[in-house]
Amino acid sequence: MLEKVIKTLKPKKSHGIDGIPLCVVKDLHYHFPTAYLKLMNLATKRMPKIWKVARVLPLHKKGSKHHMDNFRPISNLCSIDKLFERIILNNINEKHPNLEGSHQHGFRANHSTVTAMMQLQAGIVEEMERGKPTLVYSVDLSAAFDLLRPRTFLNQLKGTMGDNLLGVVMDFLTGRETTVEISGKRSEVKPLTLGCVQGSVLGPKIFNIYMRSVAEHLRGHKVLAYADDTYVQVTGDNLLSETKLCIESHLDYLSKQGMVTNLAKTEAVIFSSEEEEEKTISVSGETFEIGKTKKVLGVVFDKAKKFDKHIDNVVMKSKKLNSALKVMRKKLTLDQFLKVLTCQFFSKCFYACSVWLNPCKGFKNLRRLNACHYRSLRIAMKDFGRRFSHETLDKLERVRPSTWAKYAFCNLAIKTINTGMPTELAAEMMKNTYRGRRRPGRLKCFDNSLRKIGRQHPRNRLTDLNEVELDIPSSASDDLIRIRLKKLLGMAPQSSQEVFSTG
Repeated sequence: MLEKVIKTLKPKKSHGIDGIPLCVVKDLHYHFPTAYLKLMNLATKRMPKIWKVARVLPLHKKGSKHHMDNFRPISNLCSIDKLFERIILNNINEKHPNLEGSHQHGFRANHSTVTAMMQLQAGIVEEMERGKPTLVYSVDLSAAFDLLRPRTFLNQLKGTMGDNLLGVVMDFLTGRETTVEISGKRSEVKPLTLGCVQGSVLGPKIFNIYMRSVAEHLRGHKVLAYADDTYVQVTGDNLLSETKLCIESHLDYLSKQGMVTNLAKTEAVIFSSEEEEEKTISVSGETFEIGKTKKVLGVVFDKAKKFDKHIDNVVMKSKKLNSALKVMRKKLTLDQFLKVLTCQFFSKCFYACSVWLNPCKGFKNLRRLNACHYRSLRIAMKDFGRRFSHETLDKLERVRPSTWAKYAFCNLAIKTINTGMPTELAAEMMKNTYRGRRRPGRLKCFDNSLRKIGRQHPRNRLTDLNEVELDIPSSASDDLIRIRLKKLLGMAPQSSQEVFSTG
């Protein structure tokens, strides 16, 4: 296992208080494998004290740099400690794969922000298909990772995780120290009695386990989480009163976990087929309005279910990036610029497009998105006089937004159906999916919904798989799935076609 973990480590040059970067630790392993193995075995009994000292380099988030709250306390740990943490993390994932609960999508294999949004979208549409309004809210947490209680964590995991493994995790959490370094100057070493180290390998997993019981506490409501971002869906006849009770119960749970909430930043929106009047909810002396839009993991959901507000944001973001792209184009070759364009432009403008672009292929919105797409390609070709046609620009092998959205969703759907993860999303998709007798290797999907709202349900978007006539076994690798999808959708470059023909 040690050699396997070593290969997964990235050769970074950042270092902890010992001054040894991770790239050195990775290279030295090939010369001293036995020494590494003995060191890992000794650490399972008791971690060295120096491994528990965090070198904090504050990372500015936003706002004024004169306020401490505007910085994120990212910790640089000893590199050999990260190797040990990775081994413990693999042990937890192997022995307790579903310890976080099915509602958690953060820092898990086959889970992402896109699967979280898909699952939330499916829950909203399902209730609206039944003619019931549904409300989605989120509670803002302040410094969630820094307030984790080790003693509470121990009481939660007794009898669930093995004593030896739990002992190693508790040894990791307790006895920690920190020092802050700014401009080369380091503060005194101070003890940390609370919190989970931000920047550690094991920290996100521990936090997910720590907050796993929120779904059980809010039983009767759909709960979805990505790390410390939690979204709760409330459905009922007396929607406001049930929401108030749910939020109060949620706050009570967070208080017992030692979390600090900011009710002033609580957001909620009602999704309904009918027009709703402006409403407010009062909880614990704080009153907040139910808005028309809500940002969920970077995508703006609106009560009209059209994603117009999010598309407005995409267009605005595109225009802001264009000026920087024009400056960069002067310094880079075409190939270099296309790589930058893919990483910095398309990845930001069309983030999670499989969630918001497929359901709203209206002519107006699609025309605006295509304009953003081709505007960036004209910068790449220095075509400021609009001399080239769209067909010529398409030869740069950057597909249109609608095609990319179809590819992204088909790729996600195949992985979800084949792996069965995330559990709830896979179950939704499998309801309208079967493997036909005549073509045992092909996924056959169809749309039973005749209502317009059905386009937003992930299950109903599986018709895209029928259109590409995908014939692929469940045991196929991710690379083969991507190559075949790109070929069938007409977006594969020549090199990919050659791999497909030989694969």
